[in-house]
Amino acid sequence: MEESILQFNKQWLISATKKISSALATFVLIPASVSGSLVSSNEIIVTGPVTAVTINVDGQTTTERLQAGDVRSALSLSKVSIGQWDAISPKLDTKLNGAAISINVDRAVPVLIADENTSLKTFSGYDDPKQILAQHNIAISEEDIVDNSLIMDVGGENWLGQKIQIRRAPRMEVFVDNSTITFKSWSRTVKELLDEKKIVVGDRDKTSPSLDSVITNGTRIEVIRVAESVVKKTVSITRPTSYQNDFNVTKGIEQIIDEGSDGQKEQTYKVVFENGLVASETLIEEKIILESKARVIKRGTKPPNPGDYWNLLVAAGQKYGIDPSAMFCVMVRESGGWWKAGEGTFTNGRKYPVMGAEISLIPKPKYMQQQQE
Repeated sequence: MEESILQFNKQWLISATKKISSALATFVLIPASVSGSLVSSNEIIVTGPVTAVTINVDGQTTTERLQAGDVRSALSLSKVSIGQWDAISPKLDTKLNGAAISINVDRAVPVLIADENTSLKTFSGYDDPKQILAQHNIAISEEDIVDNSLIMDVGGENWLGQKIQIRRAPRMEVFVDNSTITFKSWSRTVKELLDEKKIVVGDRDKTSPSLDSVITNGTRIEVIRVAESVVKKTVSITRPTSYQNDFNVTKGIEQIIDEGSDGQKEQTYKVVFENGLVASETLIEEKIILESKARVIKRGTKPPNPGDYWNLLVAAGQKYGIDPSAMFCVMVRESGGWWKAGEGTFTNGRKYPVMGAEISLIPKPKYMQQQQE
């Protein structure tokens, strides 16, 4: 009941204001010419079948039988001048076919249109705010909010009549499924916007900014589609290398006995994709499907020029599990040979063999030289 009363009062105020505005339009404050140019009575008349035309204009109703082809011609024949912003119903280009028709002409009255930071002082014969905006080619989206009221402070607004206030909805961009979509919305958070626009976010999916983030005009939102997959890979196992010492082959000589072969293993990964791209891989299982076989290399350990005792050293080493080469080095040291035998160091700028070959050429330690003196 209260809503009906308020609506009635609003319509009454609009009607009263239009009457006041129409009256004031004859004064210097708002000249009648400002409301738009009048249609010339000398315009071309489109003829048609004789039609009974009832015209409601300026508080008067007249009915005539006119041979007019459209509404514009009927008004012209009736000497009714039309202003630029007057509201004509039906439209001026409506065809007449002989059937009786009623034409309403609502004279334009002052209107103030406030669109964000701009204001337009204009006129219109329409009452509905959206019709007024369409008449002035002012586009609005379904998310924009249009309020209308009567100007009560004529001095403050420096205008009178109806005031239309446009509140533009904030604009946001959403990147989802490889597409960027622009939305207008009054939603407060990312989640509210996505719910409103029916953009589904899966349990694993992510958004940037987060769902509970507050959004404002110009916010860009990215919906990151997250998927998981189990992937198996076969990778090679590099063959190891093993050596077999041969005391009968001179040190430094090597021979491949068995090339061996690489093995294979199967690795199972959990792969996480974000928007179709790999974001992470986690190894969850690994098993050998083919064992690798070692490469076997025979290498010599026999010192160069070991003398007649080498075979004896080899036999002793094999019997007691001792490296004959190491035994040879010990013998060289203990018999007064080079005290660094086997280390391959430099002495007086000359490099001697690792295993003493020409023992007589190797300098003895000073303490041994002093003993001999």
